[in-house]
Amino acid sequence: LPLAAVLADLGQADRAEDVYRELAVVRPELAEVHLNRGVLLLSQGRLDEGITSYRKALEVNPDSTGA
Repeated sequence: LPLAAVLADLGQADRAEDVYRELAVVRPELAEVHLNRGVLLLSQGRLDEGITSYRKALEVNPDSTGA
């Protein structure tokens, strides 16, 4: 997760999104991955995709306060 966050902070949102997407495949049980991807997608104006990521985070962890 830190790599994706650093990439996003450096303005490399596309690369950060790639990292989150890959992590979501490898570690789908981590709600934080889906949540952070959702935040990134929403910041890019990709609302439908962002909402889908938030929903996945809630599916993985219904008690997620961030989602």
